Amino acid sequence: MPRYFFHIDEKRHHIDTEGVDLLGLDAAKREAMTIAGKSMIDNAASDIWSSGSWSLTVADEAAQELFVVRLSTRCRDSAGSS
Repeated sequence: MPRYFFHIDEKRHHIDTEGVDLLGLDAAKREAMTIAGKSMIDNAASDIWSSGSWSLTVADEAAQELFVVRLSTRCRDSAGSS
């Protein structure tokens, strides 16, 4: 089974050094969306609102980038203030 690495970039870079063995690229895409959704729920009131962006880069065992999931926010006036 191939191993995939899920690197998150919010205000800091979180490098996945362990990776996850998955059946293939479709499984890696599903895992990426699961991670993205969980991250948005866990951090909905913090980092993404102040930074305006969040991304998840998925790489293979050779450290080759396979795809990126990007999420962004844009608030008008003080709508993004906590």
